[in-house]
Amino acid sequence: MIARPCIGCGEVIPTGSYCTDCKPADTRTDREHVAWRNGARWKAFSKRLRRLAPFCEHCGTADDLTVDHLLPVHDYPELAYAAENCRVLCRPCNGKRGNKFSHTEAAAVLRRLESAYNRRPTKSGRERVNVAQRAVHQGIDPLTAAFRPVGKAQEAIHTGRGCA
Repeated sequence: MIARPCIGCGEVIPTGSYCTDCKPADTRTDREHVAWRNGARWKAFSKRLRRLAPFCEHCGTADDLTVDHLLPVHDYPELAYAAENCRVLCRPCNGKRGNKFSHTEAAAVLRRLESAYNRRPTKSGRERVNVAQRAVHQGIDPLTAAFRPVGKAQEAIHTGRGCA
């Protein structure tokens, strides 16, 4: 083996990229791993929704369908497997939409969750309704002049060194 310098401090080490002092902590959890996000439960859930709605809700194509979360899983993980928070879109339409949502979409999810909860009251159903209520208060209606979607930035971010 060839000794090499540590990326952090430059100390010569026999293997790896970092010495024991500079090695970054592994802060990932199992739920962040790709295998967790794309596991058997998600595959079965996605397949069921795509079978129920075999066309893209935006353009009507039947090719390359995916399940889109109206309220992003990153911000609202409690609604990841709530069918009321999902819709079927083709990959291009889903990609254009990104991780943003409007007040109108959040309100529609809330209405569907409340309807499901009224039909069959459960503790998890009540928790989902509470999460959707939180989203309604955070989302902004795109019809207003001051539209700023929740989620990823939609404009260039100006920093001291230019646009990011």
